[in-house]
Amino acid sequence: MSPVLAIYLCLTRNKRTIIAAMSLLIHMFSLFIVLIGFPALFCSARDTITFNDPLRDQEAETLVSGKYELGFFTPNGRSDNKRYLGIWYYKSRPRTVVWVANRDEPLEDSTGVFALSKDGNLRVLDMQNKSYWSTPLTGRPFVNSFPYRTTVRLMDTGNLVLREEDPKNNVSVITHWKSFDYPSDTFLPGMKMNEDLVLSSWVSNDDPGHGDFTFQKDEGESQYNIRKKTVRYWQNKVSGSFIDSSDDEANLTILLSPQDYDWRLVMNFTGQIQIYMGDDLHWWAPRSPCSVYNLCGNFGSCNDGTQSLCKCLPGFEPKSLHKWNSRDFWEGCTRKSSGHTKNDVFLSLKKMKVSKPDEHFRTNNETDCKMACLENENCHGYSYEFRDTGRCNCWIWSEELKNLWENYTSGGRDIQVRVAVSDIESTRRSCETCGTNIIPYPLSTEPSCGDIRYWSFNCSNDTGQLSFQTYTGFYSVANIKPENRTFSVLVQNCTDVESANRLLQLNHSSMFYVSRGCNDVWNQPKLDGFLEDNDFKEVEIAWMLPPEPICYASKDCIDWPHSSCRASGNGKKCQCQCNEFFHWEPSLLNCTAGHATKEKLLFLIPVGITATALIISGVVFSLYFLRRRRIEHLRESRRRIQGNQAFRLYDSVKRVKDLILSEEFLEEDRKDIDAGSMGMRNTNKKRTSVSR
Repeated sequence: MSPVLAIYLCLTRNKRTIIAAMSLLIHMFSLFIVLIGFPALFCSARDTITFNDPLRDQEAETLVSGKYELGFFTPNGRSDNKRYLGIWYYKSRPRTVVWVANRDEPLEDSTGVFALSKDGNLRVLDMQNKSYWSTPLTGRPFVNSFPYRTTVRLMDTGNLVLREEDPKNNVSVITHWKSFDYPSDTFLPGMKMNEDLVLSSWVSNDDPGHGDFTFQKDEGESQYNIRKKTVRYWQNKVSGSFIDSSDDEANLTILLSPQDYDWRLVMNFTGQIQIYMGDDLHWWAPRSPCSVYNLCGNFGSCNDGTQSLCKCLPGFEPKSLHKWNSRDFWEGCTRKSSGHTKNDVFLSLKKMKVSKPDEHFRTNNETDCKMACLENENCHGYSYEFRDTGRCNCWIWSEELKNLWENYTSGGRDIQVRVAVSDIESTRRSCETCGTNIIPYPLSTEPSCGDIRYWSFNCSNDTGQLSFQTYTGFYSVANIKPENRTFSVLVQNCTDVESANRLLQLNHSSMFYVSRGCNDVWNQPKLDGFLEDNDFKEVEIAWMLPPEPICYASKDCIDWPHSSCRASGNGKKCQCQCNEFFHWEPSLLNCTAGHATKEKLLFLIPVGITATALIISGVVFSLYFLRRRRIEHLRESRRRIQGNQAFRLYDSVKRVKDLILSEEFLEEDRKDIDAGSMGMRNTNKKRTSVSR
């Protein structure tokens, strides 16, 4: 039997079975058609709301127009099922929301109604007619005033419009309110960017409530600002025309682009203003922590290549050290020495971004520009630009310097910052500052400064950046902390102390050693909205306490009192060795009195006091002895006078007067004088009687 015949016979026998199977397929197809149309029984799509036809969440109703859709929703990632009324891109997955009505008052369930009330306002209500949001219209007549019809229409642009329409052709006659005038966090093509329009960020990715950040155009200026609550957080063109900001300008002009562009601008809850082309992020600002408005405060310099981010310029110190150490930099830095003098010097800072200058004029040379700053007591710094034409530019800052950003490669300029020389030089042997870094002794950038044993640093004249050299190369210095005798360098592919040692390969005889590795206690909080660059890590390196400074002549030891330049006993180079009774104290970088000297002083002090007391006692005793001897001599003389009858009275009286006027006259002398007087009177009486 042929195969064809076999198949024919089989089909003939199972004819009824085949008919039943075909009937089943027809029923299944009919059911499929019904299932496709089933959601339409519960979900309808339209673009208009009227007084008698509100939008109900329970019926899963939405308005659809063009590429936008309006309805009730729960934000992506939220688990509490709270409901908001909003507009999003039609069929976007995940849902991309561009406008929210009841941002701060969500409904607790799916009983929400979006309706046109009798007073002419749009409202979001629950089943008990509690209002969660409404338009701010007042004094409107009853809706559907003849001959017009009040409608709420979602436009193809994403604009929700409350208006009076001609029912014959649906043409708008009067517009009462539109969502484009009351945006949430998103600016869409067709909106007008003016001083009254404000974009407000969400609280978080799943909370559309009013967040901390707002975006707005400055009144009367072509500048845009982001504010964090009430504080300015970002601003375009912070340097004015002093530094080119064409990148910001080119991207922000997209706000005036044709309406058919598929883009949107979003004020993100992270604090960044973002421009999307379709689903792709095209541009955003601030891009770096250093582009946050005046992040490091006045006279604070920002470096986004370091974890610490901010540091005070040389010659300046934090206004609040406690806040600064807790990474609250907003108060900035203040000059160590108060007031400016004509003896001030200037820090040379390369490739810096800075706030716009306060004054600009033409000058012949840099000396004139510098003198113009020195002669102005309010001048904090200047910048000079040479031109071949002979008329060069000079910019002056009379206000405190803000928005300092070092190593700014996108058009940064060289600036000179005014400081007191005493605020940046610790000793005459210290190296000059390198950009924003003070080089403390003994660190050295060249043989003529610092201690040559610490000559492992290089200062770039072109960029003002400081680097540390090892056998494996040069590493950028992030910061220097003289009080801890440490500095930090940026290292790639570093994980811990062991890997840091392996990468740096510091010589065992070196004056430096790794004190803290890449992941050792570097738990600094990160700035919100910015990702950490994992390519570079900071490695902390410490330097050993320095020995006596190397010297070549006596003048080299002037900075170290009580020392002299002489060769050490082991025949090495000459050093500023401490004089007798002093020893070298490396932590203080000077010669201090030794312990033996102090013990000798403690011994000599009581000995000296005792010897002085003995000398004083001897002198007093000698004076007393001489005085008594003189008094005895006078008394003996008086006795001789009294015994001599032929002694003249005049001479006796004179001697008595001398004795009385002298400081040696005593009470006993008074008795002797009285007795002598009586004797003279008796003698005179006898002489008188004899003569008679």
